[in-house]
Amino acid sequence: MHKPDPKAAALHDEGRREFLKFTPSGNARAQDLFRQAFTADPKFARAHGHLAYAQIVAWRHGFANAKDSDVADALGHAREAVGLDPSDYDNHWSLGAALVYNGFHEDGLSAYEEALASYALATEKDPVDYFTDLLVEMAETLILCGRPADGVRQVRRAKRINPAHRAHYDWVLGWACLFAGRYVEALEALTARPSPPPIVVLDTVVALVRLGRMDEARSRVNALRGRRPSLSTKNDAGRWPFRDREADRAYRADLMAAGVPE
Repeated sequence: MHKPDPKAAALHDEGRREFLKFTPSGNARAQDLFRQAFTADPKFARAHGHLAYAQIVAWRHGFANAKDSDVADALGHAREAVGLDPSDYDNHWSLGAALVYNGFHEDGLSAYEEALASYALATEKDPVDYFTDLLVEMAETLILCGRPADGVRQVRRAKRINPAHRAHYDWVLGWACLFAGRYVEALEALTARPSPPPIVVLDTVVALVRLGRMDEARSRVNALRGRRPSLSTKNDAGRWPFRDREADRAYRADLMAAGVPE
């Protein structure tokens, strides 16, 4: 594995801190820092891979800095990362995300499998939460590929390995259960942690709709609209590249049935 230039490494590490804020401004700053990092050290593979991932996240959540062209650009950076260092699981992880968001679902899953295999072979491993984050990210892709039951198993594996996991794991488990038709389990996971972000509230609303609990679903929508007057399926339900577009249409239809404007 290439040891990056110290200046490039510092830029990259600052970019990771900004990215992990999961805010539009943090994401924009992170992308700039990742670009500076691989400009300072053109062989720094993870800087390319993490730029790709930041571009995908910004586009998925409709951040102000995102452009539609960024999705294709992300695939280029992710492929560059793997080309520079094919032994690093993190680069295959970035490539998996970029492939899925460019419509190459099976190739994306293969890249995630390669990431898991590369991690298992690594002699110097990142902290355990990096590995379990990879499992959870891959679970999201399994959901998008129409395999939510496999996604449920994957998240539960991650939770067993890393009991001190972030709230995000519970929320992805809830999302997987939702698309697997396990609505009671979805509701339990989605409401397991306090202060969920809007996208998790919307998943909760859909679970309630599918359980026939419309009054509760509408109550949650009204509370969320009180905090977010601009709430809509277009702005807040994310841009998820489901292979089966009907799954996405049904999700949005249930949100609108509960009072979320289109």
